[in-house]
Amino acid sequence: MVPAPSLGGATTSVETEPSGIVQEAEALLSQRVANEVSVTVIGGGPGGYTAAIRAAQLGGKVTLVERDELGGTCLNRGCIPTKALLEAAETLRTVRRARDWGIEVGPVSFSFEKMAQRMQRTVKQLRTGLEFLLEKHKIELVRGTARLVGPTQVEVQMNAGGVRAIQAERIILAAGSVPVRPSLPGADGLGVVTSDGLLAMTTQPERLIVIGGGAVGIEFAALFQELGTQVTVLEMLPTILPTEDRDVSVELSRLFERAGMTLLTGARVTEIVNLAGEPTVTYQRAGTTSEVTGEVVLLAVGRKAETEALGLRAVGLECDRANVIVNDRLETSLRGVYAIGDAVRGVGLAHLAMAEGVVAAENAMGQHREIDRELVPNCLYTHPEVASVGLTEQAAQQAGLAVRVGKFTWRASGRAATMGEREGFVKVIAREDDETIVGVHIVGPRATDLIAEAVLVLKFGMNVTELAETMHAHPTFAEALVEAALATRGEAIHQ
Repeated sequence: MVPAPSLGGATTSVETEPSGIVQEAEALLSQRVANEVSVTVIGGGPGGYTAAIRAAQLGGKVTLVERDELGGTCLNRGCIPTKALLEAAETLRTVRRARDWGIEVGPVSFSFEKMAQRMQRTVKQLRTGLEFLLEKHKIELVRGTARLVGPTQVEVQMNAGGVRAIQAERIILAAGSVPVRPSLPGADGLGVVTSDGLLAMTTQPERLIVIGGGAVGIEFAALFQELGTQVTVLEMLPTILPTEDRDVSVELSRLFERAGMTLLTGARVTEIVNLAGEPTVTYQRAGTTSEVTGEVVLLAVGRKAETEALGLRAVGLECDRANVIVNDRLETSLRGVYAIGDAVRGVGLAHLAMAEGVVAAENAMGQHREIDRELVPNCLYTHPEVASVGLTEQAAQQAGLAVRVGKFTWRASGRAATMGEREGFVKVIAREDDETIVGVHIVGPRATDLIAEAVLVLKFGMNVTELAETMHAHPTFAEALVEAALATRGEAIHQ
């Protein structure tokens, strides 16, 4: 019995629950067991290093195997390098428009080589930061190529020579992906590159042909168009960015074509040949065969999981082609072996891989977590930016869901006017019956930052009224989300 104070100053007696002592003992035991769990993560990209850090935070003894540079495709050949170059192009755009704000500047020039050098410095800086984080969490970094030789055994062909065997109680596969090079005549010819090859260039091409109008192709197309390259995009489907809302694709196409880009949708590429030292792409469109010649051809037709060297089938792990099959806990067909990121889908979304890394690590350390892939934001860092989450209007219609659609254009935004960024819109899709917001699509300034609020709105099931009654500062870009939501009722204030 222990005394407990009363409001009157006297003491009363209460029973102490023995379960508290039991829970404390169980927690200590759980911590001790966790400290003994060895986790090996294969792949040091966003998903892999996140999984390694989270497992270490939970007390695991973690080994991370990486054959190349830390950070994977995202840091070294994808997200970060492209955004560094796109930011350079955006800065160039701003300087060229300085006169619009009453600022006089002299002749403007740029060096693509120096842009590329800055890009590499940025990558190196972030990579150094990752190395520090691994050291901080006492994660062992093993440099080499790994393969499974059993459900708890990993064999590493060391970069420095020799073979190392690693025994692990839990294994997390985060092998990443590589660009697809299609089985197209001439796809491996001179002047034909994937995104990896284009980022390695230190000189700017005068004419660029992009095969593929998805996120990767369009980002590169927008970048080089801004720098003055003559860009042609060939997309087999009827629109660029076919997974985005149709209004988004239409708006971006209009803006790109107005800027001088050539967009050829419904174009099926049949071959690439080298004529007079330059690649020429043959394509069929609307029943007509045509050709276009460029200095460089970018193959941007997708990515595939890089799992072939892991020896997965030899140890009985179930796969769908190159993709590893997992359950909602991200566990494979082998107990204690998990897979995340591109190894599961072959599609490069770093933020999804990182979220999966946390879930896989926590499950590996004895917790129970399931991944939620319903609300994954998509971001495109073009000018203007594009971001979206939830249902497109077309997907809602196909599902037979009655919805209201509201759209607020940036031309009606005070904050957009101050920046001179008035193209694009915010589009909100809400259920007809209870006005729950089920989709948000943004084309315009700061879209990739604004989408975070939209993800929260959908995650917590907010409706139009709840969002509209949440006060937003003025003048800001975030106000546009409220205006678009009110527009589903025809009640937008500023348009």
